Amino acid sequence: MMELKSRADVSFRKVNVGIMAAMSALVHRAFLNTVRNPMLIRSKIIQRIFMSLFIGGLFFDIGTRDYQARSFWISITGFMFFINIFALMGAISPIVLTFPLERDVFFKEQDAKMYSVPQYFFARNLIELPELFLLPLLNVCIYYFMIDLANSAGQFFLHYLIFCLIALNGSSLGLLLGSVILDSKSVSAVMPVILLPVVLFSGFYKNRESLPGWIGWIEYVSPIKYGFIGIVENEVANKASRVGDLHFDVSKWASIGILFGLGIFFRLLSLFFLWLLRKRTQ
Repeated sequence: MMELKSRADVSFRKVNVGIMAAMSALVHRAFLNTVRNPMLIRSKIIQRIFMSLFIGGLFFDIGTRDYQARSFWISITGFMFFINIFALMGAISPIVLTFPLERDVFFKEQDAKMYSVPQYFFARNLIELPELFLLPLLNVCIYYFMIDLANSAGQFFLHYLIFCLIALNGSSLGLLLGSVILDSKSVSAVMPVILLPVVLFSGFYKNRESLPGWIGWIEYVSPIKYGFIGIVENEVANKASRVGDLHFDVSKWASIGILFGLGIFFRLLSLFFLWLLRKRTQ
């Protein structure tokens, strides 16, 4: 007669899942979660098209005007600054709740040792990459030609690149906030408090030289500052303008490099806080 083994007699074998296998499973699951919600995808596309048409209609044909005329210069710089805010907010809003909404599943699977924190983090990043490049392309293709900005291919693609880098920073800040504050209600309340200084200290609303020293450092970590510089410098590269009135302190290419560096820095910082949070809950 077969005897049943007691729980103490049962031996378990630990299975080590490879890094690529774990990440592949995580990416596949995230992809399925995305495609199972086609209404969300359609709403993002419709929102982007509507906002691009609205921006293009509001600033229609202003790119053909005289950038040395004060009234038109105020309008074109106002558009370029608004585009930075639009790119940042359009990227941060959908992603800031990524970690808070997946908190319970994440902790449960971490307790089961199904994957590591970096594997989960990079899988989430991979699934967000297409959105970071395709949605900005949709925006730029609509409003760029409606406003009649610089008509060279090089300037168009550089404008698109800067837009993507601003979106990268927005999504990185969203991941950072979501990894520090894992409560969905709290992170939604804190987000405006964090973003307002980023906008206010970008150098557009207040002269950089008059910023208080104790808080003026915020401008150096403001993606909007560098995005604004890059977009303006790219647009006026072959035009006479009043760009000297803006007193930029870095070049166009330096701004692009800093934007890329800030985007990666914010992402790595969010990974660190997510790892730290996991350590504290163990």
